[in-house]
Parts: sequence; structure tokens; C-alpha cells
Amino acid sequence: MNKLRIEKKDIYEIEVNDNGDTITFDLADIGLVARGYEAIEKVTKKMQEIEEKEQELIKNNADEKEFSDLETKTFKELREIMDSFLGKNACQKIFGDRNYYDMYDDLFVEMSKPQEELGGKSHFEMLDMTSDGIKRRLIAKYGKTKSNEVI
Repeated sequence: MNKLRIEKKDIYEIEVNDNGDTITFDLADIGLVARGYEAIEKVTKKMQEIEEKEQELIKNNADEKEFSDLETKTFKELREIMDSFLGKNACQKIFGDRNYYDMYDDLFVEMSKPQEELGGKSHFEMLDMTSDGIKRRLIAKYGKTKSNEVI
């Protein structure tokens, strides 16, 4: 059988736990920024929804099982949302079986902190998760247009 493999370039890898597990980002993927912003928006919306639903449960004198069921369902959905950006099973690698309300805030804070081993840059800076960052990487890779003007 004939085979074809495309070499992956521009991969950014972060070790996320003491077991040596990593998450990787394809910096050449033009969908990376969109998935990142989409995940943040969806997580924010989902956290607002759970607060509203919890208030309804309180008003209706719901029992502990109803609260537990709501939280279990919501946090499963939140992990799926974040895994769509961070990669398959990334939340399990990062958080293990632990779920708590500020977990994604904690993750974003850590991703935003300057890291000595990164020359004082944060992981988000290394990902350069802006459309300008992607444009810069494309220019660096492909150079100039036919008219010799930088894209």
C-alpha cells in the first residue's frame, strides 16, 4: 500500500503534569486562534448558565443530587469544550479527575505567567495566538508575494 505522511512543523509542546504528559499546539494551524477564542467564549457562557441553573435549584428547594447531577453534566461539557482547543484528553492530563469552579481561570492564569525557561514570555505569548501572529509566521515561512512585497 502506498502511504503519505506530512511532517508536522511549528509544534509547541507543554508538559502539564509530573507524569511527563504533554499537550501540543500546531502553530501553523490557522484554526488554532479561532478554537481558542471559541473555547473561552463557550466556557464563559457555560459558567453563567450553571450559576443561573443553580439559582433555580435553590429557589425550588432542590436536593443535593440535583446539584450534583448539574455539576457533573456541566463539567463534562466544559472539559469537552476545552479539549477542542487544548487537544484530546488535555483536561484529564492537566486536572486529573478533579473539577472545580475556577479550574479554567487557574489554567489561563498559568498560561499567561511569564516563564523563565521561555525567556520571560508566557505560554500564550509563545503560542502568539493572534491573527497577526499567524500572519507573521506565514510571512516568515513563505516570504514575499510575486510582486516582492511582504504580504
